[in-house]
Amino acid sequence: MIVVSFFTAEYRDHAPRLRSECDRLGLRHRIEELPTTGSYLRNCCLKPGFILDSLRAVREPVLWVDVDSSICAYPAFFSDSDPYDMQARRMRAPRKRAWHVSAMWWNYTPDALAYLERWAGNVGESEDEAAMEKTWREGLPLRTRDIPAPYFQIEHPEGAVILIRLSRTAAKRLESKIAARYEQEVM
Repeated sequence: MIVVSFFTAEYRDHAPRLRSECDRLGLRHRIEELPTTGSYLRNCCLKPGFILDSLRAVREPVLWVDVDSSICAYPAFFSDSDPYDMQARRMRAPRKRAWHVSAMWWNYTPDALAYLERWAGNVGESEDEAAMEKTWREGLPLRTRDIPAPYFQIEHPEGAVILIRLSRTAAKRLESKIAARYEQEVM
C-alpha cells in the first residue's frame, strides 16, 4: 500500500507535514502538487481522477488521505491482501450520503478502477462527495468495508490513526452552498 494525496497552492503548507508523518511511520507515499483550478470545490473534484491515476501508476492498493489530514499511527487495519475494492468510513445518521471521502483505501482491481472512472466522470458541476454519492447510487459492483472510527477521526486526536481536519475556509462555505443548490436540482 502507498499513501496518495495531492495539493494545490492553497494547501501547499500541509504537504511537508503529511510527507513527514508518512516517512516517520515507514509509509511509502505519492503526494503531489497539482495546478489549482481557482476553486476549492473544483480542486476537490480532482480527487477521483488522481486516485485512479495513482492506482494505474503503482498497480497496488492506495490509501487516499486529504493533504490537510494527519496519519498519527501506522494504518495496520489495511492489508494489500484485503479482498475489498474500497474501504472508507460510512456516514452515520442524520447524514444521507453513504461514504466519507477524506480517507479511503482503494485496491487495484477492475471493479475499483471502473468505479473510480465513473466517479471521476460524475464530478461535473458538483463536489467530490456528491459525485461519490451519485456514483454509489448507480449500483456499480464494488466490494466495500466500513473502516473503524480511529481511521476517520474528525478533529479529535485521542486514539486517532487518521485525523481528519475540516476545512472552514470562506471559499469552501460559499462554494458548498452553491453546490448544494445544484445537487437539489439534479439529484
